[in-house]
Amino acid sequence: MLINAVFDDIRMRSRENAHPAFDKVVHVVHAEWHGIRKATAYCPGQKLLIPGEEDLEDAEIESIAERLSELGITRIVFQGYSKNADRLALHLRAVFDPSVQLYAVTHVTTAQFDHVFEMEMQSLLFTRRRYNTLSGLGSLKPGFHKAFPEYWPQTLLNFAPSVDRSVFMKSPGGLREAYVPLDVGWRKNLYTNALGCALSEKIARVSVTNFPTGLEALADVSKLRLVGFLRGDALLSKMATSDVVVLGTFAECQPTTQLEALAVGTPVLTGPLGLDDFAGDPLCDLTQMTILDNPAEITASLDRLLDVIDSDDAEISQMIDAHLAKRHKLAFERYADFLQL
Repeated sequence: MLINAVFDDIRMRSRENAHPAFDKVVHVVHAEWHGIRKATAYCPGQKLLIPGEEDLEDAEIESIAERLSELGITRIVFQGYSKNADRLALHLRAVFDPSVQLYAVTHVTTAQFDHVFEMEMQSLLFTRRRYNTLSGLGSLKPGFHKAFPEYWPQTLLNFAPSVDRSVFMKSPGGLREAYVPLDVGWRKNLYTNALGCALSEKIARVSVTNFPTGLEALADVSKLRLVGFLRGDALLSKMATSDVVVLGTFAECQPTTQLEALAVGTPVLTGPLGLDDFAGDPLCDLTQMTILDNPAEITASLDRLLDVIDSDDAEISQMIDAHLAKRHKLAFERYADFLQL
């Protein structure tokens, strides 16, 4: 009986990019790991949520194996890794024949290695790959294999959610708004992004997920509006009604938040993501910032993007559509190659 694990939760399947080649693939992801969970939800294939903190019972691990067998699953992909994932992987490798292959995908950057847990999990992944518990390791960070040759040399690509953009339409004639859906902490760079947006004379309102506490003592933050943490339709609606989403973070692989905004037609400012597949992509050239610790640079990048939107809004939409079409084509191909489908 499954108590702490959930197969194909509706929220994990409703916006996936379905593809028949992935019908016998299941992605295993931790329920509490919000960012990875969202990225996984948009991938093609079935989904299994497991806990990242509460232990899986032996009986539940056995039940998962039985369910996977009933479904005829041939590829099991661990999106992120934990002690629970490792116990499950060892059991599955012991009970399934070699035609059922296990893989793991990492969503971390080396900047996160100040959390010792992340290095411990990488070491565990290397051991499992060395002894063929796992048939392959993949990364969403470009060039990760150059530091760690255990990884597949190509970069896996995240998917945007599959949505009907007409459901999330921008209201005409409203206040010009930037949306900064960033967490606190140095890596997310909330203070610089919020202040850079507030300084723009082209922006009337800046919606923030978290308020940059204390900034009011240093600068005019009257444009800032706290909207809190949004999810699902509420998040996509907020992105759609914003003129631009701003994510100038210091360390990323492929931010899911960027892809969610693009899915509803809203351009996104990010830091340099280093995806060689999109070198020269007009949208990336326009929206990737290089100096992220200076509010004035955020303002300049934001104003430059808004000038292009004012000049030809249809051009931005075409850039977004072309980018997503290319991304999804490559994302399907990369995952199929990685999983040897």
